[in-house]
Amino acid sequence: MITVHRNYFMHDQNHNKAHFQVNPVGHLDIDIIGRNKFYHCELENVFFESQGERTKVTGREPGKRTWHVMLSTRDAAELTHLIEDAHEQFEVLMKDL
Repeated sequence: MITVHRNYFMHDQNHNKAHFQVNPVGHLDIDIIGRNKFYHCELENVFFESQGERTKVTGREPGKRTWHVMLSTRDAAELTHLIEDAHEQFEVLMKDL
């Protein structure tokens, strides 16, 4: 089980760069580089909403705080696959135990 790291440019006015970490034990961490913003949530609390050429990624943190970031549709699709792969890796690990 390996944490997967990706850097994406946000699809917003400033086109900030964001560092995403998908952890196979069920966590997503996002660090908005240069803006001192950090988001964390469980993978089951990540939602995607397509809006044409961009996709709104929303997460719900413990305590019900929500956040969202805008990504290109292509980057959001890759993130979706990374999350699906993390779920599969976790299931395999649990079966092996």
